[in-house]
Amino acid sequence: MKYYSELTKKMYSSEKELLEAEEQVHKEEAEKEKQAVAISKEKKELAGVIDKAEVALDEAYKNLDLAREKAKDVQREALKKIEEILHPAEEQVKKAQARKLDAIKKFNEKYGVYTTTLTGAKAAEEMSRVWRAFDKFFDGFFF
Repeated sequence: MKYYSELTKKMYSSEKELLEAEEQVHKEEAEKEKQAVAISKEKKELAGVIDKAEVALDEAYKNLDLAREKAKDVQREALKKIEEILHPAEEQVKKAQARKLDAIKKFNEKYGVYTTTLTGAKAAEEMSRVWRAFDKFFDGFFF
């Protein structure tokens, strides 16, 4: 006599073979369920690790933002200090330039156009002053 298993969808020559086959299927299903539970548990653990890492990353970004803010404060203070140091010297240069230009203006009015020729170190120094003035004027416009 032949025996048919609804579980395995196969025919068996004895009841014992049928029961063994169905028992094997149950064992395989139980093993698959065990593996699925283990995988699910491992996924949850790894997801927890990811969540903790995400929280740590968020905290690190917050700390970076605070550090940047502190650095900007330090930079602002440094720029104020720099301005305090440079301002008197810049004012002195402006006054000296105004005196020189006033003297040239008076010369021009009395004797005609004032001309001078710069060579060597004096010419290089004068060009350096011009370039520094351009640098200061365009400071902040370019990256």
